Amino acid sequence: MTSLETLEGFWTTRPGGLAFAAYAEALAMAGRRQEAEQILSDGVVRWPRSLSGRILQGRIASERGDLEAARMAFQSAVEIDGNSRAALRGLADICTRQQYLKQAFESWNRLAILDPLDVEAGESARRLAGRLDSKGDLDSFVQVREHED
Repeated sequence: MTSLETLEGFWTTRPGGLAFAAYAEALAMAGRRQEAEQILSDGVVRWPRSLSGRILQGRIASERGDLEAARMAFQSAVEIDGNSRAALRGLADICTRQQYLKQAFESWNRLAILDPLDVEAGESARRLAGRLDSKGDLDSFVQVREHED
């Protein structure tokens, strides 16, 4: 019995439970994306603070090219757990691709602080800081952030 079959059996006997994210991921990996998205959509309505559900929702939206839906899902995941590396990386990547430079910088920078050995996060934060600074946006962003803290 495959893990998808196991999860389908579990889902059949206990629909609507917290296993929705694992089941949706197995469906997506099996190429059943539409079913996966429906399970995810229903699951996050029922379990809005499911970190794994929100992250998977962001990944699937990103894969299908819906960057705004992906950004919203990853943002929700970061709001649930601001130290989730997967959520921060997803948000940072999507924001970079959408040219939301301040939010991308903040996410990459947070990742670099959480894991100083994450070379990609550190380099991305430095590169974006340079871009923001050359546009004159970094100083005003830092000043606003200092007042919020």
